[in-house]
Amino acid sequence: MDIGDWLRSLGLERYERAFIDNAVDTDVLPELTESDLEKLGLALGDRKRLRTESRSSRRRDSRPSLVPSAVTSR
Repeated sequence: MDIGDWLRSLGLERYERAFIDNAVDTDVLPELTESDLEKLGLALGDRKRLRTESRSSRRRDSRPSLVPSAVTSR
């Protein structure tokens, strides 16, 4: 799944262009800091949602899976 699909699964599709314009893809996602996300234009609540999902993805797998939680729980 690409970064756009993952963002859409979280309801954060409005940030897809910012991620693309800044070359943020699945390999960069685990390295994003709060400051990075703010620079990308994410609102505080959306930064928290994205970081929470990214952390939970890393716990399920050693890297972010980018598969929506609803899909992995089937």
